[in-house]
Amino acid sequence: MKIAIMGGWNVGSGASVHSELIGREFVKNNALEVFTFYKTSFHGLCVTKDDEDFITRCFTKYGDENSKLNQELVLKEDHDVFIVEDLGMLPMNKLKEIFPKIKKRSKTINVIHDGKISNKSEFYDFDFDAIVCFDERYKEFLKKKYPEEKIHLIQYPSVKLNPGNKEKAREKLKLPKDKKIIFSFGRLAYYMDSEIELINELSDKYDILFLVVTANEKILNKINKMIKKGKVKFKIEARKEAPNLDELYEYLHASDVLIFPKQSSLHVVVSSTIFQSLGSLCPIVARDSNFVGMFSNEIWKYRNYQEFNSSLEKAFDQGKDYEKLKKDIKKYLEKYSSIQIAKMFQDLFKKLGAKNGTKKES
Repeated sequence: MKIAIMGGWNVGSGASVHSELIGREFVKNNALEVFTFYKTSFHGLCVTKDDEDFITRCFTKYGDENSKLNQELVLKEDHDVFIVEDLGMLPMNKLKEIFPKIKKRSKTINVIHDGKISNKSEFYDFDFDAIVCFDERYKEFLKKKYPEEKIHLIQYPSVKLNPGNKEKAREKLKLPKDKKIIFSFGRLAYYMDSEIELINELSDKYDILFLVVTANEKILNKINKMIKKGKVKFKIEARKEAPNLDELYEYLHASDVLIFPKQSSLHVVVSSTIFQSLGSLCPIVARDSNFVGMFSNEIWKYRNYQEFNSSLEKAFDQGKDYEKLKKDIKKYLEKYSSIQIAKMFQDLFKKLGAKNGTKKES
């Protein structure tokens, strides 16, 4: 089958993570082509790795002053399925011009990343064959704009099980072997003000290193100011990096716990950070918010000081609760890893009547 994905790829954004997780499963047995943003105009934090040979960078993000889409490149090949990821970030005015041609020869799918009804008028000018959303919360507002029979629920994918060796990972990353490492990456550290105070108290009991890995200058400056002002009693190390998935997993394998401190959003959300990290089996301690409502026993949630401290202690001590957490994560991944979610998409392709085109040659 010949599959096209149009959206983020190899950049730091939730939409890009979704595209990559399902796309890298598709490419094992199908001919995959990915149309994505120019490196000079993309939606996301930063470019995370070099592009694969099936990537075509051919458009700017929505709202760019000089909006561009190389329409000839998009139309050059026929595809059995054409998937759009995060439509609102794409140059919709340019895509709209060629969409009838795409729809004529491909089954078209729009994967919704918006957490509310879009305020961009052109967003609803596309007659997609199917609308995919992650859970019932999304479906509830999408029913106001799309026929319910077009809306399909497919869970956001998690990285498949990929446990590592803590000692080897720390040695490779030049991290101390004798400390309890609390990990934060990307934008997460920006939201950790109150958590820092709580970690201060725990540092009387544990020898803690707070490890921050981010390319965001604003966050790095904030962390460095905290260090200079002596606001923390534990060691902080900030590394200016934008890790790709393999590099991120080295850090997760080296860490005792990942903190997810975001408070609830006003709109429907999911956490690509958690889906991205689960497969490492590194315990995730998350503020109880609508970012993590779809999780139950796979992460430890906190609503107050006591629950936060208790969760970190369980991660550090690695007792029965820790072992149970790992079992629950594995059960979750059996249902919702990228392998299973890619199969759900392929079932949708069949349901839509997509023809089975030429398979990718091995």
